[in-house]
Amino acid sequence: MTLEQQAGKLVLLGGVVAAIGVAVFRTSVRAFRDPVDTTEERRRNLEARGVPPHTAWVPRDARSWAGMIRWSAAWSAAFGAVLALAGFAVFAAGLYLELRG
Repeated sequence: MTLEQQAGKLVLLGGVVAAIGVAVFRTSVRAFRDPVDTTEERRRNLEARGVPPHTAWVPRDARSWAGMIRWSAAWSAAFGAVLALAGFAVFAAGLYLELRG
């Protein structure tokens, strides 16, 4: 199989990877802007779903962890941006191959 025959799969793969990257980026930017509220929202969400406290660690007092949460969110946003760019590049390459031949 040639690359031109796999162009449709490249378009699909690129679109999925780009969508995941954008979702990671948006979530991380939100956590960076407001680390305390997003952490409290995560804790409430886990409690509402009945997840045992020892299963997923969430800090009890998010204010004291705000710096670490913000640092982690910044790295996650950078990863999401790189993932989205890579997905868009694969999508564009697949689209080019699909339209070319």
